[in-house]
Order: sequence, then structure tokens, then C-alpha cells
Amino acid sequence: GALSFDGVDDHIIAHNFLGIGGSNPRSISAWIKTSSLDAVVCSYGTFQQSQKWTIRVQSWEGVAGAIRTEIYNGKIIGSTPVNDGSWFFVTSILEPNQSNISDVLHYINGNLDNASYVSSRTINTVLSSKFVIGRRHLLASADNDIMHFNGLIDDVRIYDRALSAE
Repeated sequence: GALSFDGVDDHIIAHNFLGIGGSNPRSISAWIKTSSLDAVVCSYGTFQQSQKWTIRVQSWEGVAGAIRTEIYNGKIIGSTPVNDGSWFFVTSILEPNQSNISDVLHYINGNLDNASYVSSRTINTVLSSKFVIGRRHLLASADNDIMHFNGLIDDVRIYDRALSAE
């Protein structure tokens, strides 16, 4: 039942959901299976400083292949590669009363993942574009910066609260 993405032009648009705005608590999780780098799991917001929310498998600044949550000019990158072609359960969590990207927690298969790289920036996610799965949000600045997902994504979940470690 997983969604298969070709890495070229496949993506899903949640037409009735814009995401979670400002620095409000949130948890976004998904099962992913990829061998790629720079593969966006999901994204929304505005392509401006601190105003977007993107979760992706990344290729630079820290561990290549690790999960990266970014807000444009701010990011936190995990230390566990998730691009070996196996299934991984990835979660990005912003807890209440936290407002900096450096405060985001990553969990991989239920285990807290230490950061390998952080570029601090205050979070102020803007709800200006629809929530997208499998590519960078619809307001990305350039076609060559879209980063489509290549692989499988399943069971994407978005919560307006911080999930506990359990």
C-alpha cells in the first residue's frame, strides 16, 4: 500500500491541508524506503527564511543520507543514514515552547537520533502553500531545487502536538 515515487515528477498534494504554522508544536512521521540523496519526504510553507517546513534525506552538511528538517537558512540534520534501500520510520518533532530549528527532535525507527549538523534559526512556518508529499513545496524558487523523492513513502502522519518518545 505504499506510494511509489519515481524521483522525476511524482508527488501528492493535500488540497485541504496547509500544514502547521508559526512555531506551534508538531510531529510529522512517515515510513520511507529510498537509496537516494536529496529526496524530499514532505514540505509546505513559503520558500523564504524560516517560513517553510521540509523533511528530506540530505546529501551535505553533516551525515549524508540522514534526515534533515529545514526551514530555509535553518536546519537540523540527524546522524543516521536512512537511504540504504531499507524501510525506515522517520519522525520530526517540534515540542511546545520551542521555536528554533535546533530544538527539533528526529527519531529513526523509534530511537532519538543525535544531530550531526545544526544551523540555528527561529521557526515561523507560513501557511501559504499546500502540504506536499514527495517533493519540495509548490512555491519552491526554481525547478532544479525541487528534489523529488525516489522510492516508497507510506503512512505519512501529521500531528498538531509533539509526540512522546513512546
